Amino acid sequence: DDGDDDDERVYFIEVACNGLFGNSSWGVGPKPPDATKRCVLVQCELAARDADAFALYWDYVVLSDLATNNNSAVRDVALRVANDVVNAVRL
Repeated sequence: DDGDDDDERVYFIEVACNGLFGNSSWGVGPKPPDATKRCVLVQCELAARDADAFALYWDYVVLSDLATNNNSAVRDVALRVANDVVNAVRL
């Protein structure tokens, strides 16, 4: 950010305005969208994603799954590596 407050930004928001069971009035089968239906956006949050942290999170999820859903030597290695990752991360 160069500090220029006159920069124009455009944001696109994707929303789904479906009911609990989709867009069908009876909850069965797909229906074409109702052009008269209106929805209200109650809350919106903007976030800056750290790509490296995001990738590390998913690497840890995979290691965690291997450590908990496996009954082989892979489990032990995955558990050790996951522990090393947690110990190496500095916040």
